[in-house]
Amino acid sequence: MANGKVVEIEDVETWETTIEKTTDPVLARFYNPDCPHYYIMLPTFNPMPKNLKGK
Repeated sequence: MANGKVVEIEDVETWETTIEKTTDPVLARFYNPDCPHYYIMLPTFNPMPKNLKGK
């Protein structure tokens, strides 16, 4: 999240400015949409940004 928002990172520059240079806690989710484990974990991952907001 950047400023409490979910951000999709698709390049190195965005990763560096969003993840590496922040002092805020960050939850990064790496996935491959073809992976069945991704879909198994999706119900756990989806509410995390909302649940962690402000912590």
